[in-house]
Amino acid sequence: MLAGCSPASAPDGLLGALAADGGARARDGEIDLRGADLEDGVSLDGEWEFYWERRVTREALDGETVVPNALVRTPGPWHSNILEPDDDIPFDLGRFGVATYRLRVRVDEDVRALYLRIRNISTSYRVLVDDTVVAIGGRLGTDRQSTFPRRGAQVASFVPHGEEFDLIVHVANFHHGRGGIVRSLEIADSDRYTPMLRREANRSWFFFGALLAVGVFHLLMFIARPRDRSMLWFGLFAVTLAVRTIVAGESPVVQVTTLFGWELIVTLEYLALYSGVPLFLMLVASLFSEEYIRPIGRSLVAVSVALVALTAVTPARIFTITLYPYLAIIVAASLFVVWVAVSAIRAGRRGSAIFLAGTLALLLFVFHDVLYYLSVIRTEYILGVGLLVFMVFHALLLALRHADAYRRIEQLLREKNHLQSLTNLDALTGV
Repeated sequence: MLAGCSPASAPDGLLGALAADGGARARDGEIDLRGADLEDGVSLDGEWEFYWERRVTREALDGETVVPNALVRTPGPWHSNILEPDDDIPFDLGRFGVATYRLRVRVDEDVRALYLRIRNISTSYRVLVDDTVVAIGGRLGTDRQSTFPRRGAQVASFVPHGEEFDLIVHVANFHHGRGGIVRSLEIADSDRYTPMLRREANRSWFFFGALLAVGVFHLLMFIARPRDRSMLWFGLFAVTLAVRTIVAGESPVVQVTTLFGWELIVTLEYLALYSGVPLFLMLVASLFSEEYIRPIGRSLVAVSVALVALTAVTPARIFTITLYPYLAIIVAASLFVVWVAVSAIRAGRRGSAIFLAGTLALLLFVFHDVLYYLSVIRTEYILGVGLLVFMVFHALLLALRHADAYRRIEQLLREKNHLQSLTNLDALTGV
């Protein structure tokens, strides 16, 4: 259960407090990193110059022949992060098109080499330092037919010539609902990012394997005992999120440069995302059927299933836009699940308190990822951790229920033996 929407309404102070790393921040298209500690990396978040429907070069900038349309706040999609547009240069900004980002960077004179971490520039791009191309993602074009998107993070290295250089990013987006520099660009004076990408890849594989193993185990348990539907829904929920951990966001595991591969990966990501709510609601219905209000649950499931169907039959440029209102479904489903769990606690249902604790822990991780998607915080997707935490609580719940079932079986066996002894014993003669 995860979604997001645009950060346009978030105040700059909040973004500055949560998104920045406490160091320099870009203002008016410039950032001063002189004296900054670049060893641990510094984000280039803040206000960049923005040129709409143009690919601006350093030569044009030096000649002062072009003027930016506006300032844009990064990270975040360009359609909702425009700041201080130039009234003398009117432009019709949409989700799809081409644009140029430009940031003037000042560094210490003794800096020899710099490393730029590129995470998610949606959806194809070219990064230049002055007039030198240092990174390419996909194929830039002027329309949907001539543009090929790219998926996956990368690290670019370059040697600055002097204490000042222009960081120019050409972006083309015709395939996704969010265009532009969606995730923070970070810069360091040592190659700390390549090992970081390897660690992120290893972590993604770990969560994928753990969630997949747990999901398959519960599905096998359901096959062995089909009457327990909670095994089915939890197994499908775990397998679905296992797929998402390996394809979500700027996962270093997935590196695709073809349009077909990109569309496939994005479709899998959103299918796994939209399937999470109905599968989790069905799990809750199977665990606490008496407290589960079916009209509300069916409505939430129906809307989620409609989004799943829409994702399956439409291209990414259409279904990715539906992610923004999906946040309302997540909030509604979360409140509903908490209400069901609280009602089960009041009714004295066995294990309901454990389920509520696990659900609240999972929701904390869900909303953390929502904030990350909104570019309000600069961390990573950690929903996999949340699901593993929830699995611990769910395992305790299953253990309690199985223990109760075994105690009930033992009690029934004792009663059966007692009745059998009464049947074989004459009450008058004792024979």
